[in-house]
Amino acid sequence: MDHIATIYHIAERSEWEAVLESGVSEYAPAAASRDGFIHCSFWRQVYGVAKRRYSGRCDVVVLEIDVAGLADVRVEDTSGTFEGYPHVYGSIPRAAVCGTLDLRWSAGGSAQILRSDRGSTGSSDGGYAFDPASLELRPARPEDLEFLTLLNLQLREDEGYEEPMARGACSERMTGFIRGADGHRVHLLAAAGATVGYAVMNADRTPVYLRQLFVRRGLRRCGIGRRAVEILRAAYGGGPMDVEVLSS
Repeated sequence: MDHIATIYHIAERSEWEAVLESGVSEYAPAAASRDGFIHCSFWRQVYGVAKRRYSGRCDVVVLEIDVAGLADVRVEDTSGTFEGYPHVYGSIPRAAVCGTLDLRWSAGGSAQILRSDRGSTGSSDGGYAFDPASLELRPARPEDLEFLTLLNLQLREDEGYEEPMARGACSERMTGFIRGADGHRVHLLAAAGATVGYAVMNADRTPVYLRQLFVRRGLRRCGIGRRAVEILRAAYGGGPMDVEVLSS
């Protein structure tokens, strides 16, 4: 699991909000005492679980959980589906919940998962109505390393790399990028006071090279990526820019 950044748990909103209001340091749903573990999903599995078990419901919240903060998580097939799901044994520390996402349903019954980021503290960073026009760039600093490592591991998961990268190796690579190794520069993308993604540029190449562009899960398909490319291109002189894209 070292190469997996985050897993997801669909929680009863009332149970999660009770944890936030009480100030306790750990969360465990009532069902955990019956099942012996907390049911979780990888990102690619969340929509399917939502459709099967929570169709039409808006009284739940999707917890985004940093695997590094968990003591005992196992990938198991307990339902005979021939697909392993992550199970958390014990409770989930509030500090391991690095974000929250809201579950919404379209008129046609399709699930939408939208970031709200109340996180472990309960404070909102502006909800999920981000305006791409407010997008800003900020140079990444060494204190951003842990967060950037988390996002870079998510990027690798989304790209479907056959060769997983361990968290330590990923952190080492991002450290080099932050320090400017081989001409790289890392920018955080911020909107409405929240970090919504990051970009890695290489200005030593001609044309300049956009090596990585990542928009956080739950914030995609609303124009942030397109606006980020426009801002990055302007910041690097407005000329041609090489962009590497995932085609499928």
